[in-house]
Amino acid sequence: MQLVDKHRVVIERSSITGSAHAGVSVCCGGSVSIVDSTISGNQAGGVLAAGNNSRAKVTVVGSTISGNSTAGSGGGIRTANGGANLKVIRSTISGNTASGDGGGIYLNANEFRRSTLRLESSTVAGNSAAISGGTGGIVSEFGGGTGNFVRIDNSIVADNLSDAAPDCRLEAGGLSTVGTTSLIETPCPEPPTLSGGAALLSGDPVLAPLADNGGPTETHALLAGSPALAAQTKGALCKVPDQRGVTRIAPCDLGAYELP
Repeated sequence: MQLVDKHRVVIERSSITGSAHAGVSVCCGGSVSIVDSTISGNQAGGVLAAGNNSRAKVTVVGSTISGNSTAGSGGGIRTANGGANLKVIRSTISGNTASGDGGGIYLNANEFRRSTLRLESSTVAGNSAAISGGTGGIVSEFGGGTGNFVRIDNSIVADNLSDAAPDCRLEAGGLSTVGTTSLIETPCPEPPTLSGGAALLSGDPVLAPLADNGGPTETHALLAGSPALAAQTKGALCKVPDQRGVTRIAPCDLGAYELP
């Protein structure tokens, strides 16, 4: 599916799978919302947002982007040419692979425009990058003119694979913030800034494999002993359901899944 120019599209309770191209592509001022849907098994990445010095907007809510691959960078989600606006909320990015960098999410800027990523109550796990020195989870690549903006809230980034920084690389020159308590299993070489009251946990979150745990899309359940359990004390985030629609109870769990 390709969206260009100023088209605005909502993909809801759908499955986009098995394409030789990106599952969803948006460019040049276009906007797409992916809601309660699965983007999986596509061969040129799950989602491509090409800003091209304009704005390309992608909002992912209650959805799973899994098992996609690419010969380049950004197996799950890739932004290209600066100017992309990406929000991932109550969602799972899992098991995506890149021959280049950023198996889960690859965010880039150019000399004219930054790209932005807001990751909230989501899980980025089990993604991989094959390139030497690469990062399996999340990469924010500084374009030399305008740094990217990354904010992480109530999320888990863990169990990603590469030969360098497995979970994240948020390059100097951008603005990277953990706004509320989150867990990144292996610390980023360039750590994000903590805003008021936030904590950044590390270590194994003890995730179960991606599975049908109820709701419209698959998730990684949290198992007993996970440090992500009841780690969030910020009440506003605990008032929002998890990816499956399950009510959270404060103090609530990090990531896309709330243990009943």
